[in-house]
Amino acid sequence: VVTDPYSAAAMLASGALEGDAADAARHRIEAALRLQDDGSRVLAVPAGVVGVDGSPPSQTEATAIAAIALADGSPDLAADLGAAVLGGWRPGVGWGDGAADLRGLKAVLALFREPLPAEVAITISRDGREVARRTLRDAALRDLSVLEVPARDAAGLHSWTVAAEPPVPGLGFAFTLSSWVPWAGALGPSGLELEIALPETLAVGQPATVEVAASAPAGDTLTLTVPLPPGTVPETRGLDALVSTGVLSSWRADDRGVTLTAPPLRPGQPLRVPLPIVPTLAGRFHPAPAALATARAPDTPARSTPTPWVVRPAPGDRP
Repeated sequence: VVTDPYSAAAMLASGALEGDAADAARHRIEAALRLQDDGSRVLAVPAGVVGVDGSPPSQTEATAIAAIALADGSPDLAADLGAAVLGGWRPGVGWGDGAADLRGLKAVLALFREPLPAEVAITISRDGREVARRTLRDAALRDLSVLEVPARDAAGLHSWTVAAEPPVPGLGFAFTLSSWVPWAGALGPSGLELEIALPETLAVGQPATVEVAASAPAGDTLTLTVPLPPGTVPETRGLDALVSTGVLSSWRADDRGVTLTAPPLRPGQPLRVPLPIVPTLAGRFHPAPAALATARAPDTPARSTPTPWVVRPAPGDRP
């Protein structure tokens, strides 16, 4: 007997249930759906439930399976689930892991099969006033689109809305508010210096190298944090090569950027890291400054001068 909504969704999505058993599974799934503030829905997974690999499923994976399971019997609920799945995708990390990526792709393909309109206008409004608009056409309709809007006087409560004209089923979006203080050019902690040099040209789909130069006291493990713009991902083989040659001890990446760990330097030795990256989104971006910290003082890093990233469209693409 199936007692949890995740297992019910997996069995219903597989086509193994029919008749009363399928109806019971569908009711169990619908009872476990949770409405989010943006109008999308997710499947709540009870504690203790595990997937076929013995580990708890992520909410994204569970929501994707529920969307597939309800696609035929409850298409409106399935569309709400699909919107949550689309909104959970992030540049560089997708839906988080292999299982979630597979389920997410299957859900998107199953739910959004109707042809898209010739063009869709995306608008962002604050407190009822439009602050940004972009019209998507042709191939851009199927690509991730990033809109950056200056959020002046952002203190206090505000109402932000994202709309599509005409409405598009399953429009997924992610909203991030970032803020900075003016750069005063202040020096970092004594003995720490960090510089980031961008290539002269950055283009979508073209591998590039960001030159990272640093100096620090000898004998201490170093941690470099390099925020990357949306859609820019590190090239894993190049980073693995830096580890194998001893330039780095390790590296890890997430949707915000890449963190590099370097072995202790010898006296007078500078640290130079050719960071390989691949941009996948065009635009002008302002990521946070890079940071350099030592193991002895991890909370007092040196920071690089903020530098805008300008990524050009791939050759042949429309700007």
